[in-house]
Amino acid sequence: MKQLFLFLLLLVMFVSMANAQHDLSLYRKTVYSAGSSDASFYPWYMYSGLVFVDARYNFDWDKTTGVFVGKSFGSDALSVVPTLGALFGPEYKGVSPQVYLMGKGETYAFTLLNQYSAGISGNNSYLYNWYEVFICKPLDWLEVGGTEQTFYEFVDGSKVQMDIGPGIRATLSNVSSSGFSMYGKVWYSVSPTDTDVSKLYFTVGTTF
Repeated sequence: MKQLFLFLLLLVMFVSMANAQHDLSLYRKTVYSAGSSDASFYPWYMYSGLVFVDARYNFDWDKTTGVFVGKSFGSDALSVVPTLGALFGPEYKGVSPQVYLMGKGETYAFTLLNQYSAGISGNNSYLYNWYEVFICKPLDWLEVGGTEQTFYEFVDGSKVQMDIGPGIRATLSNVSSSGFSMYGKVWYSVSPTDTDVSKLYFTVGTTF
């Protein structure tokens, strides 16, 4: 609960900043395995202005807050965003550099995240990669593509975990005079490294 409170406090601080781009979203992940399912939620906030701020809860590790600060270089067509952050929660603590590569055009958009977390206080280090790409736009508000993610923990006997699958995104632009846009995403994935596991993601978000 303390981690969630801190996440919300940081969110309020940065939302007040003007002349910047904000993205606030909520993810729901359901993991299906051996006839059972387990659902979890994680909020995510990004701020892009004089600096780039990436804050999320329950994503990097259970009940763990991640806060990253960096700088965006480039334009909407192609940008690179190196950041440095910290992960802190009851089950995991670490120092984590990460780099975003993002771009978009008339009919495509992509986001690539590469992250390394150096575990502290006895926690293991890990590597994480996430790639989202939309390559087809059958309607002005609808994009079709896919997502892939890999995870590797530096511990004896660890294997690379991978998820890959199709995804869609629907965007409703300019829903108010203040310039808000809303979007929703759905992504279903299977694991080539663990065929008994599949995942379903739902996301709702807004940019302003």
